[in-house]
Amino acid sequence: MAFAALIVMATTSGCATLAQHAETRRALEHAEKEINATALTGHLWRIRDHAAGDSPQDLEVLLSYARRLKREDIDESLRIAKRIIWAARAGRRQAQQQLNAAPVYR
Repeated sequence: MAFAALIVMATTSGCATLAQHAETRRALEHAEKEINATALTGHLWRIRDHAAGDSPQDLEVLLSYARRLKREDIDESLRIAKRIIWAARAGRRQAQQQLNAAPVYR
């Protein structure tokens, strides 16, 4: 009976890991698409992330770091991918808001 419970626990934990890997893979692919779309606007942000050091990093650098980190720490890789997606979307939003920006003289 204990052996059956051990098999069920091992199988269940393996499924969660596979799901996490799939979610992280999708998030990294989505982050790359967001970076490419934002690069067309010229408003790619640089963000500071404690995992990559103290200085602000380009989103492409963080993406490559998250891909390498996927093998070691999948949760951290997913966290970084979500931050990249947020920053890329924010950069595109900023580009749209400033599309018709002009100085105001009073």
